[in-house]
Amino acid sequence: MKNNKPLGFWMCTALIIGNVIGMGIFMLPASLAPYGLNAFIGWGITLVGCIFIAQVFANFARAFPQSDGPYAYTRYAFGNGFAFFIMWCYWVSVCITNSTLAIGIVGYLSSLFPMLAETAWLAPLSAIALIWFFIIVNLLGVQTSGRVQVLSTLLKLLPMLAVLLLGAFLLSTNASVFLAQIPSTPLSWEGSAAAGTIALFAMLGVESATIPAGKVRDPERTIPRATMVGTFITAVIYIGVSAIPLLLIPQSQLASSNAPFVDLFHRYLNADSGLWIALFVIISGLGALNGWTMIAGEITVSMANHAVFPAFLKRHNGRGAPASALIVTGVLASVMILMNYSRNLAQGFTFLSVMVTAANMPLYLAVAVGLFKLWKQKRLTDKLNQSYYLALSALFATAYCLWAFVGVGAESMLWVCVLGSVSLPIFLGMHYWQKT
Repeated sequence: MKNNKPLGFWMCTALIIGNVIGMGIFMLPASLAPYGLNAFIGWGITLVGCIFIAQVFANFARAFPQSDGPYAYTRYAFGNGFAFFIMWCYWVSVCITNSTLAIGIVGYLSSLFPMLAETAWLAPLSAIALIWFFIIVNLLGVQTSGRVQVLSTLLKLLPMLAVLLLGAFLLSTNASVFLAQIPSTPLSWEGSAAAGTIALFAMLGVESATIPAGKVRDPERTIPRATMVGTFITAVIYIGVSAIPLLLIPQSQLASSNAPFVDLFHRYLNADSGLWIALFVIISGLGALNGWTMIAGEITVSMANHAVFPAFLKRHNGRGAPASALIVTGVLASVMILMNYSRNLAQGFTFLSVMVTAANMPLYLAVAVGLFKLWKQKRLTDKLNQSYYLALSALFATAYCLWAFVGVGAESMLWVCVLGSVSLPIFLGMHYWQKT
């Protein structure tokens, strides 16, 4: 590998923006439509909560710049066994994320190629093909994947700019359209919590820059800066574009839409505009799939480095890519797509998105509580040990995570418990294997 640390500030920032802004923002209006105006309350709480979570990861990166990301952070605070439980759930969630992205991309591709929606077997086959295309891209090395990430991130901002311009145009020429489709669903605590949990799926990924830490130049400065800058940019974009479809498309029509932004441009401009948006949304999803494929490989290597996954998973090919790890995660993502092929694309996307959110929450809660624990025990750097703002942000992140757990619901939390229980025999088996 010619460059051991090829990821700089812009690549790390693009990794965060590209991973957070994937298919979630484009499919999300349909998932949030049944909650009506509760979606705005949920969005507000989620955006603030995710900023505090990003601060937690940024502070961990400042305190332990040479560590290999979340596994090391949770291990420092709680020990190896608990860290494996947390990271196992997160690792599975990343595999599910890739499946969800592939399904979402195919959903938008069906707007351009209707045969994908008309032929039952073609949609899952296309989603699996996308998974393996980006496995190949990442096998070419982290620098190649990083360049693809920067390009796709720049391109995916174009449709969001188009949505903002459409909203501004309608507001200036016919503001009454924003009042004509106001959802009738009453405001409620339960509705806001449920909507906030779905919105959280669209914000997952604020931790992305910490995971390939071993391949980041000047990680003590680069990772915290990229984490906060990427999260703030993403939050501003989300605030701007998430409200427009919710206010401009009838609630019932939006709830059943497979491509909300395409429907938005079909409704207010013309069909060709919607197809252009679909094309850019596909580019956005492809960029996110590229980034999460990188994350899947790196987190697998991290767990192998901590001796809780087999040693062969940490091997790299001649281009510095974790080949075995990428192939294993690709197989798992493909299996998950096949398991959900009987659902339609919108149902499959919503089900998997809630599962991903639930599986991410143990990590977010653990790092928030863990940072406060290490701060209280004076185990951080001198500067961080003296920061009461650090402790306050960790407490706010913890409170948000507990709120999000309420919105996840009993069924999803049951699945997380099942995932966690699976981790126990694997952890004990690897522990026994290391001793023999």
